[in-house]
Amino acid sequence: MGCILRGVGQVDLVKIQKVVIFLPPTMGDCVNHLATLRWLRDGLPGREIVAVSSGLGLEILRTWPVEGVEIWDRKRLWWRLLRGRFDLGLFPYVQNKMVRVARLARVRWLAGLRGGKHDEWFVTGVDRVAGEHQVLDLCRRLFGELGVECGEAEWRLGGYSLEQSHCECVAGFMTGASRPDKCWERSKFVAVAASLSERGFGNWNFGTSNEFAALGGNETLELADSVLDFGETAEKLAMLDVLVTNDTGLMHLAGAVGTPVVGIFMVESPEEYYPPGAGHELLVGDVSVEEVLVAVDRILGSEE
Repeated sequence: MGCILRGVGQVDLVKIQKVVIFLPPTMGDCVNHLATLRWLRDGLPGREIVAVSSGLGLEILRTWPVEGVEIWDRKRLWWRLLRGRFDLGLFPYVQNKMVRVARLARVRWLAGLRGGKHDEWFVTGVDRVAGEHQVLDLCRRLFGELGVECGEAEWRLGGYSLEQSHCECVAGFMTGASRPDKCWERSKFVAVAASLSERGFGNWNFGTSNEFAALGGNETLELADSVLDFGETAEKLAMLDVLVTNDTGLMHLAGAVGTPVVGIFMVESPEEYYPPGAGHELLVGDVSVEEVLVAVDRILGSEE
């Protein structure tokens, strides 16, 4: 497992005892990083591993901690890193500030995704590759450069299973997204929900208060205000037969609990940001209502 890295100094991987990895503050990315943390833990047995994040990413890591990995908030990070005397700092996405913090805290070796202001500080680095998953494939390459072997991606969240509901089928909807340009037209979501309702589906609407009444109609069960935390959200997602969603963090959480999704990618590439699990239907661009309904039928196995 030893590996000599060349760049800013040299390091023998066998001698590394303490590793810190800096993760994004985003929900979907950190759902996928549950797999990369397991790769680190299994590939570097006996090492002390710390994952650093903030925002929704930090909440994901705290809600579903990976055994053998300690979770830190970014607050007062410099002092904690300095006292910890870390050997290796990993940066799987470009983040100039945290690279500077790690450098000032005397983390001995740094490695990560190139493209920032401090690439010269990396003992080894990787470049972004179009068409590869921007968490899983990228980390496979980065960890591979370090000599860390990566097995199958394991981000499945256990303890969640489909439960019997009051309807034959239940469809979930997430009509919002982190940016307006990632949102499929709201009226099309309404049309899909109306069509499924006519077929006997129950429609559950997820999201923030801004999406609370997005689907309209008295037959829609609104969950925006009732879902209080990620654990409860995951339980609700696991009760769905399908989630129709924009490219969002909720899409990744649904995949991690085993719920198939119809994901609509208005901007990003499905190859680069696909959700965990299998059996999903990932559509690109401003697709029609009919295309989404056909995708739902393919997931449910009812297409003739």
